Amino acid sequence: MNNTLLKKGIFNKYPILKHILFNDVTTLVLRLLILYIVIFITQIIFYIYNHEVLGDITLTQFGRLLKGSIVFDNISIIYINCLFIVLSVFPIRFRAHKIYQKTLFWIYAISNSIAIVALNLADVIYFHFTLKRFTSEELHFLENTNNAPIIKEAIVDDWWLVLVAAALIFLMVFTYKKIKYHPTQIKKAYLYYPINTLILCVVIFISIAGIRGGFRMKLRPYALSNAAFYTESPQQANLILSNPFCVLRTLQIEALENPHYFEENELNKLFSPYHYPKASSVYRFDKPNVMFFIMESFSKEHSKFYCPELYREEEGFTPFLDSLMCESYVFTQAYSNGMKSMDALPSILSSIPSYKRSFILLPQSLGPTEGLPKILNNQGYATYFFCGAERNSM
Repeated sequence: MNNTLLKKGIFNKYPILKHILFNDVTTLVLRLLILYIVIFITQIIFYIYNHEVLGDITLTQFGRLLKGSIVFDNISIIYINCLFIVLSVFPIRFRAHKIYQKTLFWIYAISNSIAIVALNLADVIYFHFTLKRFTSEELHFLENTNNAPIIKEAIVDDWWLVLVAAALIFLMVFTYKKIKYHPTQIKKAYLYYPINTLILCVVIFISIAGIRGGFRMKLRPYALSNAAFYTESPQQANLILSNPFCVLRTLQIEALENPHYFEENELNKLFSPYHYPKASSVYRFDKPNVMFFIMESFSKEHSKFYCPELYREEEGFTPFLDSLMCESYVFTQAYSNGMKSMDALPSILSSIPSYKRSFILLPQSLGPTEGLPKILNNQGYATYFFCGAERNSM
């Protein structure tokens, strides 16, 4: 009773404080916070069930993983709730009406029950067998087969997960209804519409920044591979990702076809991708420093070492590199293996050529690869990467 009187006294003395703390925006923020809690719970379940694959997590790793999870959760929540967010702050007085608020509730409950709860929990089991998050590639599979018996069997086998999903949906709905709606108290029309239009613009701007992963103008919209920024383990990167993000960011990526032109025996007679060099041809590795210079838009014609006939009486454009190549292990045959800057590292360090889309934008980029850094690490090396571009741009 005393606390209620104290609050009323404060708000009567400072009415502006009530307008700041209780309005459509604060109501929206509280409703969205519920989703962060729900996603966090699904991630805990995901980790516990797949602990053997994901491995142990130290306190330092947990901090980085949590930071990355928040970034990707922002993207998932804003993607799924973009309509709900816009309608929650749309500058019309009717938004305070009971029918309008009930419509918002059903948009919130249905979309998040499916995308946030069901999709994330389904991946708890799916990841255990495939070691990858559920993406739009799996949607193509669902379209072309009769999966009703499979889904029915999965529900029976993993009944406990259905109960968890029901409990999380109940928690989400119950908490939503416990948050009392406070409409923005601006009675004068000439103030109400300009102020609320400005609020809508700010909310949209923040939402776009959240979807892109930050406010920096040079920042590229986040892809699945960006999860690797927050962990050194490709498997733990899957813990950072959430399924709505994985599905939505891969919708425009065509499913990789697996054409079958030859029988395996016939193909082996024509060509084999396995090459076994003779012992005499293997380079003896006596632990020298290994350094790669990666330059963009530099063809062989720029180097006097490669094309001495072009620079008979000149130094060429790369005199220092030419001098290094005279003392180094050099490959004289060079072929283009990509079309964009982001194609460089996968092709140079892992021999992965570019495809219709750059490799680092594909879900497969989070899979294990035998790149040079890993191979050299097994030989006792430490790898350092220096780049003049903005951090994480490569």
